[in-house]
Amino acid sequence: MIPALALRMVPTRPSFLQQGLIVSAVTVALVAQLRVHQNPDALTGWVLLISAAVVASLAGWGLPSNPDALGIPPGQVTWRVRRLWWGTAAACAVAASTFLSSGNQMPVVSLVLWMMGFLLGGVALRGWVVSPPGRATPPWSRREVAAVLAMVLLGATARVIWLDSIPRFYFADEARVGWSLVRTYQSGIPNFFTMGWNGWPWVGISLQGLFGPFFGLTTTSLRMSSALMGTLAIGATYLLARELFTPRMAVLATLLFAMCRTAIDFSRLGICHAQLMFYETFAFFWWWRGVNTGRAASYW
Repeated sequence: MIPALALRMVPTRPSFLQQGLIVSAVTVALVAQLRVHQNPDALTGWVLLISAAVVASLAGWGLPSNPDALGIPPGQVTWRVRRLWWGTAAACAVAASTFLSSGNQMPVVSLVLWMMGFLLGGVALRGWVVSPPGRATPPWSRREVAAVLAMVLLGATARVIWLDSIPRFYFADEARVGWSLVRTYQSGIPNFFTMGWNGWPWVGISLQGLFGPFFGLTTTSLRMSSALMGTLAIGATYLLARELFTPRMAVLATLLFAMCRTAIDFSRLGICHAQLMFYETFAFFWWWRGVNTGRAASYW
């Protein structure tokens, strides 16, 4: 049990000052990214980016710095200094990624740094509770796991079987995605954070051609990526519905989505739209998990 003193140091609800600091940090960060993309060599954008990181850190100031004095068991409280170091590393990784991508330099390194920023930020926020838990999540049972696996298998089958012949027609957008990949990668690896076909970022278009190096860049290999994203969306749907409602309701929602005609159709087309079904559902799952648990890492 955490002593009452420690509980008082974890706010029961975010203060108006904390909320204002977070909103200000996000606003400044958006302006900073716009300035950096417009002119990577200007100092103003980078100063704003650093300022946003500092303001975000101030919003979480006040964590207990001596857990032994509070009688808290080791491991339940992360030291403020260590959290600050991890957060600084995350901010530096994102800043380096922004700098490289803005200057169209080292696209692979820029992408890796961008992903490292998410990882380091998650480590910095690990164990940090920023709001009171909304509700307790029921534990998983073996029957529940078996039901989820069965629904994912059923949905995957509906998305993969006869993928090379159904739909019967090849759509023009599938050809445009394939031609964009061929034309762009012939001259080298593109900047993953620039826009490509139909306004999609190149990180998403490149993911659409994930199976190209293994099976050749064909309409079928493009559709395989959509089938993968559509299948992952089934699991994400269950996780989100479970956080929102109950496991029984989550089973019903997932079964309906797994056999939904529209979801299956987009999962069998060699275009990027199936990615949205997975990314958006998975993002809402983590956001609602943060509401239910109060953990800062879920919001990240």
